[in-house]
Amino acid sequence: MIQRTPRFFILMLVLSAGAGAALAQSAPQEAAQTAASTPEKDAVKQAEPAATAPAEGRKARASFDVYGDYTFSSDFSDSNGDVSVWRAGASLDMLFPVGERSDFGASLRGERWGFNFDNATGFAADGEPWTDINDFAMLLSFKHQCTDRWSASVGGGLESAFADGANFGDSLSGGGFVAASYKFSDTFTAGLGVSVRTRLEDNVSVFPVLLLDWKISDKWSLGTSPSIGRRLFSLSYKPCESATISFGGGVEFLDFRLDSDAATSEGVGRYRRIPVGVEVAWKISDQVTLGVYGGAQVWQEYTLDDREGNRVFQDDAGVAPFAGASLEWRF
Repeated sequence: MIQRTPRFFILMLVLSAGAGAALAQSAPQEAAQTAASTPEKDAVKQAEPAATAPAEGRKARASFDVYGDYTFSSDFSDSNGDVSVWRAGASLDMLFPVGERSDFGASLRGERWGFNFDNATGFAADGEPWTDINDFAMLLSFKHQCTDRWSASVGGGLESAFADGANFGDSLSGGGFVAASYKFSDTFTAGLGVSVRTRLEDNVSVFPVLLLDWKISDKWSLGTSPSIGRRLFSLSYKPCESATISFGGGVEFLDFRLDSDAATSEGVGRYRRIPVGVEVAWKISDQVTLGVYGGAQVWQEYTLDDREGNRVFQDDAGVAPFAGASLEWRF
């Protein structure tokens, strides 16, 4: 879970294509993969086709996560000022069996983002281009185990990201995904798909969905796991049953509506970053896992557009370290 980040709704959708798997890990007989974070967004572990089981033997699963992280201050590249970022959030991911070979997934997520600008006069005369941001997302998905090796999933959802005081109705975006995976062996599953989403005052975005679950050995595994950190790829090492160390990286996006009192009234703020880091997770019990993570934002981009989508200002920020913690409860 390297860092549960912004609302890439696409991460959320991507997540969704692998979301149910995380829940399925604790119940091998249950289909892996449903909904979860957001394709640009957000929960969970990969598309591993699940073994089928009698309908009465399959149970609903859920996980609830709370998390928070802080990205330390970094200077803007071509303009005055610097910025640091904090985030706190929670997500609920649910997986419901449907018959012997299908699963329905539902995910809810809420986050609060704080951007601490210092003398960012390139973006706004007062150095404060926007205030704190709220980000909410909902994703629904359906997965079917077509054969012992093939599985397919489809889903869609809505996201709303907005500054305090902004119009909720003007902050909505949505999208959907479709993906298929193939189980080449008991240790290797891979798949492809596509997700599509609308963006605030911008063109529709189309993103590829890559699914990978490779158990290299009893201790090592490689996969696409856009979980809490929205990382896209991760290499994990399990030194013992109660601990997992994951190395990963990915991309995160957050587009949000500004309020009428902002320097760019009712415009759109956009935040992009690439986190690379490590997470250590301890399984406290069968239901509870505690994680700490950290690393560096190796690239950050801040953009300010007006209410018609015209570019007002854009600048990169330097490399910045980040650190965070998460707590997961499965039930």
